[in-house]
Order: sequence, then C-alpha cells, then structure tokens
Amino acid sequence: MSIFFSLLILFMSVIILAAVSAAFISAYEKFFGSEPNKVTLVIVNLIILVLSYYFIILPILSEN
Repeated sequence: MSIFFSLLILFMSVIILAAVSAAFISAYEKFFGSEPNKVTLVIVNLIILVLSYYFIILPILSEN
C-alpha cells in the first residue's frame, strides 16, 4: 500500500474523530447544560478512536 493512501486514511480518520467529538460536546451541553469535564472527554475520545480503528481503518487497510 502506498504511503499516500495511508496518510489519506489517517487524515480522514482525524477529521471524522474531530467531528464526532464536537457532536458529543454539543449534545452533552444541550442535555446537561454545561461542558463535560476533561476526564469524560478523554474517555469518550478514546472510545471513538478505538471504534473508528476497528470499524473504519482496519477494514480499509486489510482490503489492500
């Protein structure tokens, strides 16, 4: 697999992770009326990162 394709997958994954994280913060503020604390954000971002790796990145990398 080319380096360009790997970097493109990494870049798209970072954009998707940032968008999902921003959506979580927005939904949290809407339902609870305050920003989530840093520990909650770290835990949610790690969960999002692991899920995106197993369901998005790993299948794409294993196809080629």
